[in-house]
Parts: sequence; structure tokens; C-alpha cells
Amino acid sequence: MAWVTLGLSANHWYHARGIVSGYMIGGVLTTFVIFSIEPIRRKFWEFFMKLHWLLICCMLVSCIIHEVGAGILTIGYFALDVICRIYTIKKYSYLSASIEIERVGDSVVKISMHHELFLWHPFSAFSAPHEEQLVFYVKQSGDWTEALFQLAGKQGKPVNVRGYIDGPYGSYSISLDRDKYQHFLCISGGIGITPIFSLVKQLNFQVREGRLVQNIHFIWVGRDKSVIENILDQTQLKQLEVEDNKITLRSYLHFTNSKVSNVIKQKQNQGNIKYILGRPDFSAYFENMHKIAKQNQTNLVAVLVCGPQSLIFEVENHASKNSKDGIRFDIHQEVFEL
Repeated sequence: MAWVTLGLSANHWYHARGIVSGYMIGGVLTTFVIFSIEPIRRKFWEFFMKLHWLLICCMLVSCIIHEVGAGILTIGYFALDVICRIYTIKKYSYLSASIEIERVGDSVVKISMHHELFLWHPFSAFSAPHEEQLVFYVKQSGDWTEALFQLAGKQGKPVNVRGYIDGPYGSYSISLDRDKYQHFLCISGGIGITPIFSLVKQLNFQVREGRLVQNIHFIWVGRDKSVIENILDQTQLKQLEVEDNKITLRSYLHFTNSKVSNVIKQKQNQGNIKYILGRPDFSAYFENMHKIAKQNQTNLVAVLVCGPQSLIFEVENHASKNSKDGIRFDIHQEVFEL
């Protein structure tokens, strides 16, 4: 939409070059477009966010000078939005939660709170909807998360703070609420384990409640040993256990850091959970799931992946390559980068 608006503005400039306010509007739109380009936006994320507020103000002033009546209406809309937000914060301040934050590992913060009726979250939750406590894991990767990491204090000594939660935002791009899919490939990289593991727990719980799911293959790849030492503890791993063989649920935890080999040796493969040193062979995983779907005479496989962009590209490539012979791999992807 920004590109279309910029094109129309350029046409307008050509016929009315002497209007300074028009150039101001065009300059604002051009800046919007430039800083919205993905590589630039990712590199200058904080500046991109703060620049929006300044450019919006400049746009409104320019529209008024340019005698665009809609500019006045826009100011009224923003004023109403601010008033509504202030009112909501005041009215529902009693819903603010006591949040516990704790360092786990070298660069990860655990956030947990009791599950309230009117509580939403902006991060991807590690806990599943049926669990009583909301838990988030946030990786230290920028100024804000660095401040959060420092606020968490020392490892093993959680800190209680008070916070306001807003949301929810986003949804799965493929339908997971019905029996459309019976085979799932759940793939994650690094801290991208948070939403994927939440989904795996949710699916396993739904199977126990009577949902028809035949196969779930959970695959994680990363370097951080805190994932198996703190995040995937015994309490969480128990939720991967299958009840009465209702489902085939297999978990493969791949570690690319050779320094954690001793940690892996201490972890024994537990039935359907395997600890592996080295990167996953996605060709084998996808070919195996294709074979399983064909044997069960189903034509759809749900692929859910979260992690760095390189992992997303690799999974997309294998999903496309193995969508054949009447079997289709449908993908939902989340990139855990700014």
C-alpha cells in the first residue's frame, strides 16, 4: 500500500511541483518505504519503531498544510485511541499480574505467571493452553532483552515484578483446530522451541481428550545446553509421554555444539526421545513422514517451523520437494528474529 501511495504521490508532484507540503508528504512516505525494507528494518529495528511516531506527526502536519481534510479526522482518531488506552489501563489495572522472571542458562530468561482469565501475552508462550501457569522464554538478543536479563538477577534466584500483558497477536496460517491434519512435523531452532513445544504439548493433550492424531515428530536443533538443562526438564519431558499408544510421538533433539557432548552422554534416550549430536537430516525426516502419510492413506501433513530464516528456507525446500504423489506438506512458519 505504501508503494501505491508513493506512486500516486509522484504523479501528483509531476502536475503540481510548486506545492512544498506535497513534497513533505512524499518525503515522509519515501522514508516509510525505505525503512520498511526487510534488511534495513531488521538492522535498525529500534530506530524503525521510534521513527514511525515522528513520521506520523510529520505526516499529519503536512496533510493539514496541504489542506487534506482527512488529516484532521486522523488526529481525532489517534486522540480517541489514546483516551481509550488510558481508560483501559485505569479500569483494568487490577488485572495486572505478578510476574516471576529468572535467568536460565547464559542468555535466556524465564518469565512465568499464574494463568488469569483476562491475561494475554505478546511473546510466544512455552506453556500450552490447558496448563495453569503461563511460561515464556526470552533469549537475550538486543537492548530490551538485555535489560530484562539484567533485571532477572542471578540464576536460581527469581525476581518478582508487576507487569501489564497485551494481545493476543497473530494466528496459525494453517487450520489446526479440526481433524484436517493427522500427521505433524514440528520443527524448531534455538529459542524457537517455545511456540513449537507449546503446540506439541497441546496436541498430545488433545489426543488424550479424544482428538484423532496419528503422528507427531518433534525436531529441535540448537547449540545452547540450557535447553536440556533448564527448559526441557523432566517435568516438561513427561508431557511428551504417550497414553495407551493412542499416537506415535517422537522427539529428536539435535545439538550442533560439540562442547555439550558430555551433557548429551548424561542424558539417556528415553523411549520416544532421542538426543543427537549434529545437525538433523531433514531429507530423511520429510521422506519418512511422506512414507507414513502414504501408508495411512492420508494426503496432508502439517509442518510447523520456528527459528532463524536459514532454517525456514531449508524446511520450505524439503516441504516443496516432498509434496508429491498426492501428499502435500502445508507449512506454518515463524521467524524468531527482529
